[in-house]
Amino acid sequence: MVERKGIERYYKEAGRLIPEEGFIPEQVEMLCNRQQELETFLTLHGGKAEFPALFDKWGNLVAARLVKRTYGFEWGILESDDPNSDITEWFNPSKAVNTDLERKRNARQGYYVGTVRARATVKVVPHGSVIIVRADGGFSRNVTILDNGLTVSDQEAR
Repeated sequence: MVERKGIERYYKEAGRLIPEEGFIPEQVEMLCNRQQELETFLTLHGGKAEFPALFDKWGNLVAARLVKRTYGFEWGILESDDPNSDITEWFNPSKAVNTDLERKRNARQGYYVGTVRARATVKVVPHGSVIIVRADGGFSRNVTILDNGLTVSDQEAR
């Protein structure tokens, strides 16, 4: 059973009125349980989670953050390492189903999409979702690089 405090926090974060005592909609209870699950996951993983990151064609981390735009998510290339700095250009990653083709198309544009482990937090978002997001605002060099997007053959060719 979800504590009243958790329900109130959900409603506050979602910008909704708190229900009267004893009335807990089933959906809210499920969301609160999911929020607790994700918070437990982060606790067990040292407050970190895996996120996509952008790398240049040499495998170096690029100062960029994912931004939701009209036709999906795109990478905003940042002016500096500050995640709140201005975006100087956009990179629209390939959405090919075949991962090799997707990687090759991205490489033609000079980028690879890889994976990093970064500090994370749980966030309640409007319309009934609970998600894990980066705690650094979308970019930081203080991350653990798990995959810089280069394959073994790419690295051998360099």
